[in-house]
Amino acid sequence: MKHKSRINYLRLLFTCSITSVFVMASCHESDPGIRLEEGSYPPVFKITGGGLSASFVVFGPFENVSEWEKASSSIENLTPVWEVNSPPHANKSVSEYSPLTYGEIPSGFSQKRPKDGSALQLLEGKVYYLLIAVNSANWTGLCFFIKGGKAYTCERHLRTAPNNR
Repeated sequence: MKHKSRINYLRLLFTCSITSVFVMASCHESDPGIRLEEGSYPPVFKITGGGLSASFVVFGPFENVSEWEKASSSIENLTPVWEVNSPPHANKSVSEYSPLTYGEIPSGFSQKRPKDGSALQLLEGKVYYLLIAVNSANWTGLCFFIKGGKAYTCERHLRTAPNNR
């Protein structure tokens, strides 16, 4: 009898352990990801992953990638050129707002910057940075620039991205 109860105990322990792993995995939000549709204008961003209560913030313009990297060390001192925020306590995953087009406010969002009017036009030859800030997952961002009236990712086009001058 002791042998059967020990086997039943081990089965129960195993079942609870497996269940715990699945519950924890389903509760953890996956970090958001961003992909720019290369050559789009205005820039169109594909958003993947999780996280709730999203803010989409674009910083710039910067002369080059190095200037952005230097400025990003004190990002709290930078003023965004465009910022939109999801509704308070929104239960939508950040990926549900994909695709995100610069200057277009997703349904239910509020525009924080600019306070009035449309998003500022992105300037030729300048570098910008999109930051996605979310609750319940890590934040992420993407560096991009405008060339020939189209948007390109800095990392993919380092040779043609505005360089140090």
